[in-house]
Amino acid sequence: MKIAVIGGVSSTETLIHALLKHRIEQIAVWGYEPSTNSLVSGWRDMRSLAKSRNLPFYGFQKISECMKSLNAFAPDILFVVGLSQILPPWMVDMASQANIGFHPTALPRGRGRAAIAWLILHQENGAATFFELRNGVDDGPIIEQEPFDVTDKDDAKLVEAKLLNAER
Repeated sequence: MKIAVIGGVSSTETLIHALLKHRIEQIAVWGYEPSTNSLVSGWRDMRSLAKSRNLPFYGFQKISECMKSLNAFAPDILFVVGLSQILPPWMVDMASQANIGFHPTALPRGRGRAAIAWLILHQENGAATFFELRNGVDDGPIIEQEPFDVTDKDDAKLVEAKLLNAER
């Protein structure tokens, strides 16, 4: 089974480690490489992770740059985890078996960007949510959802830690 993973944050890294733990062998990584990574909350260097695990890697700044390499890889399953860019229509049907997105809220609540900030601001509980990719924003059917609590004492670092724990 060939799995493509697209993203560039801590939740992307968590997914890759989980796939490797379950002995998935054919994983390729498309890593978001912003011009200024300090402006991306939770950014992780997917290039270094892929290299250390001997996984194929493709860097990008705009998701549209991935078309040729994704088509060539022809994934059975596509995961898009930790990416705030809106996917082009061709990508939501890319994989032959499943096209899966990830979001840190209890979808359908909290769709869109800056989800962790909104959870903190509204003191609203979150969830590690995997869902089927569709052409809308975070609007596909829920595949799996693991809730976590957000309290008035939580900051972004604590909420992210709770999210990653729920994702595992």
